[in-house]
Amino acid sequence: MFTTTTTISLIVSNKGHHLLVKDNFVYTVNKRTSSKTYWTCTTNNCHAHIQTNLNNNLLSSSSEHNHLLEQEDLQVKKFRQVVKDRVMKETAPVSKIYDEEISKAQFSPEVLASVPLIHEIESGLNYARRKLTPILPTSAVFDIPDSYQTTASGEKFLSCDTFICRKKMHVALW
Repeated sequence: MFTTTTTISLIVSNKGHHLLVKDNFVYTVNKRTSSKTYWTCTTNNCHAHIQTNLNNNLLSSSSEHNHLLEQEDLQVKKFRQVVKDRVMKETAPVSKIYDEEISKAQFSPEVLASVPLIHEIESGLNYARRKLTPILPTSAVFDIPDSYQTTASGEKFLSCDTFICRKKMHVALW
């Protein structure tokens, strides 16, 4: 079973899904029901699993892990998520954000060897940033509001506002 001092936390995967962390082992969602969530270890062929309620409170834990704890992987996952969050919120260059986070993290040499280099993750981070950028309009079709068609004294300011060639070209004459 489990002890009451066990801490559970959630992190986000590269794909945006939740991962559960218990005793520095990482679990992914296997199944959800109306009252429980079933989690399995992310390492292949490891049969360790956990059950939580919908508020992510531990209900049961069974099976021992058949692999060693890889503390570096968890720190790298958290680092990647911090960098991705900053890239999506800020407009600073990706390489600058990466360098700032590397220096702020103060990793041990073992963890630093596992951290991906900037050129390995930069394209993915740029892709995540581009997904937030709105697409450019492909049409020049728009209406000029009435308040912009007259002067402050009420005289007609816009003499012609028409479309040519089936609404492909907008002509406005003052």
